Formats: sequence, C-alpha cells, structure tokens
Amino acid sequence: MSSVRALSPQHARTLYAVADALAPPRNGMPGGGGVDVAPAVEERLARAGEEQIRAARRVLWALEWQPWLTPSGFLTGSGWRGFSWLPRDARLRLLEGWQRSRWRLRREAMGQLRDLVEEALATSSARQSLPGA
Repeated sequence: MSSVRALSPQHARTLYAVADALAPPRNGMPGGGGVDVAPAVEERLARAGEEQIRAARRVLWALEWQPWLTPSGFLTGSGWRGFSWLPRDARLRLLEGWQRSRWRLRREAMGQLRDLVEEALATSSARQSLPGA
C-alpha cells in the first residue's frame, strides 16, 4: 500500500459507521464485528487504483452529508447531524434507502460500499481467527 492514506479520518469515521450499521453488535461483539475496517478497505482501494479511491471518497462524503442535505433529515430530527453521528437504526434506514433508491448510481454506489465493508469484515475476521493472530 502507498504511504498516502486512501481515506481521511472523516471518511474512515463514516466507513466505521457503515460497518456498525451493517454488522450490528451481537454475541458480545461490538458493532462492525469489532473489526478495524478502514485499513482493509484502504488496502483494497490502493490495489484498485486512484479512480476507485476517488469514487469511494465521493460516496462516503455524500453519505455523511445526506442527513444535512435532504428535507427528510430535518423532518425526522436527524438533519443537524452527519451520517456517522446518527443512531444505528437511523443509519441502517438511510443505507437501506440508498439500496432501494430510484437512482441507479446511488444503488450501485451502495452495493460497492457494502461489498468493500463485507470483504473487510470477512478478511479481518479470517486474519483474527488464524493461530497466532
């Protein structure tokens, strides 16, 4: 991986909030499976190239600002907080809304983001389960 970070701390915070919503706490494990997903996602993005890094940054930025930019955010009381500061159930509803969006680009972006997070969770879980890890 290059010495330049693919994700800023703000992007990483949004990514952790996505992982927490997609993999809620269970069996004593914290949300996101207790996995540090940002390094695994950054590693995958670095292999994919600069275009994928920029795309991931745009999606995470748009997701973070979604509650501020939509009227529904203000109607539900979540409009004064970014995505990463919303309660888990509100974050999950927003992600599900992106999955069902009438806009193809939003559905595709959500699918790609979900794939990145799920791969990071699976890869990190596999590493942690290895003897000596």
